[in-house]
Amino acid sequence: MEKIDVVLHKSLEKTFPSFSQRYERIIQFNGLKSRRVFAGEPDFWENVEAADSFIYRFSFKPSELQLVTSILPVIENEFRKNVFPNQQTRWHYDDKTSQYYLFKAHAFPMVETWIFWDMQTALDWVQSAPLPLVFKLKGGAGSKNVILVETRYLAKKLINRMFSAQGLSSSGLPGRADLGFIDKIADLGWIKRRIALRRGHINKSMLNPYWRLDKDYVLFQRFLPGNTCDIRVNIIGERAFVFKRHVRPNDFRASGSGLIDYDIADVDPECIKTAFSISQTLGFQSMAYDFIFDDRGKPWIAEISYTFVDYPVYKCPGYFDAEMNWHQGHYWPQYCQLQDLLGNYDLKQPDVAEMF
Repeated sequence: MEKIDVVLHKSLEKTFPSFSQRYERIIQFNGLKSRRVFAGEPDFWENVEAADSFIYRFSFKPSELQLVTSILPVIENEFRKNVFPNQQTRWHYDDKTSQYYLFKAHAFPMVETWIFWDMQTALDWVQSAPLPLVFKLKGGAGSKNVILVETRYLAKKLINRMFSAQGLSSSGLPGRADLGFIDKIADLGWIKRRIALRRGHINKSMLNPYWRLDKDYVLFQRFLPGNTCDIRVNIIGERAFVFKRHVRPNDFRASGSGLIDYDIADVDPECIKTAFSISQTLGFQSMAYDFIFDDRGKPWIAEISYTFVDYPVYKCPGYFDAEMNWHQGHYWPQYCQLQDLLGNYDLKQPDVAEMF
């Protein structure tokens, strides 16, 4: 088989989403060879062996995470291919428990978090816990699985539910504190059921498509009031793309709001410096950091993710390098990731019209 510069893995549904298509357009624009693959196809490992680099931009769907843990370590460690995301970047993805323990080991400034692995210890702690608290499942994006807990009654209800046989389905906890939401899916009228089906909230069997069941742990995070936005710092190699995300109306969550502000004149540079320091220390190829502030104005990291929506990064008017020098221009994250992965900083970026 002829040499391939980059192999690109399809999504779990064997589709090729726009994020991956942009990798492909940049590769083709620069006269390099790429190929779309899917694990389990007859020529998959033959294509892997013929490739210099392998990219799999996977999501938080449990079925995809299951696939990733089976193939990427083999491709990276046994076939010795350049992989994105690499082991350091991906192993803690969509697992807030692992992320917190990793950051705590290095004394990085993550918002104070309490994680319990048995019910009684959690129930004892919550008797004097500092309310309100933020409850999170360890997985989920866009503020899914995140609610504000303002009463000990609700905190205890969550603890009991998490340590029950029933647990909570990933992506099954809504923005409001209504633990009966999943149980009510079966009671939806036919119009609402059809809308839920089209939006992917349920499948044809009336089940949530994210089959992971969260149970036998509970995670609470300290609530930092007064934040009208968070600061998103996307570190890709030696580049920091920065913007604000305003919280939803009458809410405390910024993630997934879509209310993006590129005026960063008043952004605390400590956020950018901290994000660079963490990525360099831990060997992250690409990482998004969400910063919020305490009542003294100190920045804390609420969450991290190796992957993110690409267009808000492209819309940034430029980026900071690790020395805090400003570089004007619009850059696709895929372009920056490919430069680093291939070690080719002469890559050209197509015009924006060619990326859609």
